[in-house]
Amino acid sequence: MILCIDIGNTNTVFALVEEDKIISKRRISTRVDMTADEVEMFIRFFFKKDISDIVISSVVPPLNSVIRDACLSFFEKEPLIINCRMEFGISILYDEIERLGLDRIINVAGAFDRYKKGVVVVDFGTATTFDYVSSDGKYMGGAISPGIRISADALFKRAYQLPKIEDFWIPKRVLARSTLESINTGIIFGYASLVDGMINRIREETKDNNLITVATGGLCFLMKDVCKNIDKVDENLTIYGLTVAYRLNKK
Repeated sequence: MILCIDIGNTNTVFALVEEDKIISKRRISTRVDMTADEVEMFIRFFFKKDISDIVISSVVPPLNSVIRDACLSFFEKEPLIINCRMEFGISILYDEIERLGLDRIINVAGAFDRYKKGVVVVDFGTATTFDYVSSDGKYMGGAISPGIRISADALFKRAYQLPKIEDFWIPKRVLARSTLESINTGIIFGYASLVDGMINRIREETKDNNLITVATGGLCFLMKDVCKNIDKVDENLTIYGLTVAYRLNKK
């Protein structure tokens, strides 16, 4: 049984995994001012000490030592902290590998390990990212767009008369009849068109007509119902990818 920790820009996820099955999962809001004591208190409340290993991925480097120290203090184990130069079971063809988000690498590593074919991963996270790995296991690159919530928050902050939208829903129609409904419709259907269009462009560019598309991230289930080009939804893809990285690098 291993503890997988994914330090993201918005949330930090702790998942207890046994034989690739998630036994329990908890999350806290990511704050760069978190202390090791705070994290250890959280861990003590939700987890027991009887785990075999700890693996960490992070896109917030200042928190790496904080989470590591909390794990060392409570579990008395040195975590395996994944970095972009480790093994992932795929070849990474990217000009700036050091600047490639580790979450993007782990997502495509998990997707390729699971499906063994060309895969586009669409991650509806803080940013909306698109990443492609070919059928022969080559990560060919991807694209980054502002996340759905970021876009909604920016609209609220820059447009004085527009209300802030807290929760999204599947729109009933394109031509909305209230301001809040109009914002929700514009964002959800707008992003659906963005996603479908980007996937079509990736298919055209790669000539890979057999690829599958996997959605992950906080709004993946909602967006699956409005996007035409999403084949599968896997909200735990990053955690699965972390277990893949752990298996390949634990020595």
